[in-house]
Amino acid sequence: MRKNLDWVRLFLRWLREEREFLQIKTSWLNRHFTFTTRENNQARKDAYIFSEALQESEIWFTIDEIQKIARTPVIRLIDERTRAACVFLLLSGMRIGAFLTLPLQAVDMDKLLIRQWTSLGVHTKLGKNATTTIVNLREYPQLIEVVRSWDAKVRAVSPSEGYWFPNIHPLTGELDPAAMKGKYRASGFGKDLHTFLATKVDMHYKSAHKFRHGHIRLLRDRVERFDDIEAIAHNCMQTVETMLRYARMSENSAQKRIHQMAQRERTNFSGERALTDVDPQTIRLVQDLLSSMLPNDSRRF
Repeated sequence: MRKNLDWVRLFLRWLREEREFLQIKTSWLNRHFTFTTRENNQARKDAYIFSEALQESEIWFTIDEIQKIARTPVIRLIDERTRAACVFLLLSGMRIGAFLTLPLQAVDMDKLLIRQWTSLGVHTKLGKNATTTIVNLREYPQLIEVVRSWDAKVRAVSPSEGYWFPNIHPLTGELDPAAMKGKYRASGFGKDLHTFLATKVDMHYKSAHKFRHGHIRLLRDRVERFDDIEAIAHNCMQTVETMLRYARMSENSAQKRIHQMAQRERTNFSGERALTDVDPQTIRLVQDLLSSMLPNDSRRF
């Protein structure tokens, strides 16, 4: 949104300079920049068609895609760095801004912990602090090995204050731990990711934020208890309500899941028997969540 507003501001400034006698007032903006009813209806129609056609594989990075990335052979250091970053982002669920400012001293690969603390220089959303976990999937051991390998390589040449995702010297092609953090580092990572996916992995580009969606989807598919949901939200430094909006499945997948659920026998995860096994605090959490999401006439639990 900020980028879009910047472009509009630049355009209007250019227009004012090109047309010396043009006075840009509210009436002029409304006349030239307001959509007609027909345009609004078409935009809604296009958006609906797009959402219907959108597949889950385009909403987040899947575990199959991450495995493909992890198995991709690399020669250049920049590709090895990008590959490690992709796997790390999915296993950690970190926001890209926090990841790119993450120092080595904030990462504990022995305990699989990340100290997302502003006191260590990590740029977290709203300045929040939390110690989060790197997911170690037993069925996919190659993923954590990619992360461990890069972690060891960086620690061999960088101080503890250096970045886990360090700069690479443009002339030597080697790690440059002394380089300062650039203003447009996130944009540079996006370009590296786009190039890596297109030329090395043969995969369509998805933004770095889609790793975060993939992390949440990966864990949500493994939920067995109500407090598992709360744990996922904590690991992503979100509220439960916000976390549940991430990585939502497509309508087709939802329909398939409903048909599968209809064929199952009643399980202990839902119903009166299951609630007796859940602590009161978790029950209140789910009640509050349902109250905020359901209409007034449906708020019964």
